[in-house]
Amino acid sequence: MRIGNLPIKRIAYPVAVVAILAIALAWLAPTPPTGAQSTATVQFDPASISLDVGQTRTVTIGVSGLPLSADTVQFLISESGADFTISGASCIGVFSSGFLLGPNDVSGDTSVACSQIGGASGSDGDAISFDLTRNTAGSGTLGLGLEVGGPFGTSYFEGGSQVEFASRGGLSIDGPSDAHLFFDPDALSIPLGQTRSTTVRVAGLPNGTDTVQVLLRQTSTAGGTFTYSNFACAGL
Repeated sequence: MRIGNLPIKRIAYPVAVVAILAIALAWLAPTPPTGAQSTATVQFDPASISLDVGQTRTVTIGVSGLPLSADTVQFLISESGADFTISGASCIGVFSSGFLLGPNDVSGDTSVACSQIGGASGSDGDAISFDLTRNTAGSGTLGLGLEVGGPFGTSYFEGGSQVEFASRGGLSIDGPSDAHLFFDPDALSIPLGQTRSTTVRVAGLPNGTDTVQVLLRQTSTAGGTFTYSNFACAGL
């Protein structure tokens, strides 16, 4: 059988090649987010951790309400106020059979994705885990966020289209504590048999608490030892 002057067999192979190229180009250049109202959400687990310089914690990113037809999830992780290293990433949970893409540096942020043939195995659950190491010292609360926008923005892919999550949770990271104890006064003379009052203070507690006081009475006894009495809390 012929179409025009060409046998069908001669035109079948070029058509197949064109189809394969079209699929590949659709994957490499996905459709930008369409603005469709997704109900899926994404969040870190746990949502807050304590991490000192040189320490490493495993952090998970989970999804909720993800369409089962979503075959790829990707996350653009941005850091604020500190230097972190992301390593040891792996696909887990609803993407446990998927393959990992990244981590890759994207203008100072970190892009990581999981892709799974046939789509997600569930709508709710973990999707990816990674090790987070803190490289710089400091105190106070820092954080990681999930950025959106552009081809590497936090999103999922469904039917070749890129869809942004309805909401994104962040990760709060506390540094080493500034809390410390001290006596007030820091020097005290107590003659034998006499009693003086002193205060143990705790400063630098979180949540804006500057000072917690524990009042006690010291009595000098023979042999250079002391007895303590009348404990009381103040400044709470």
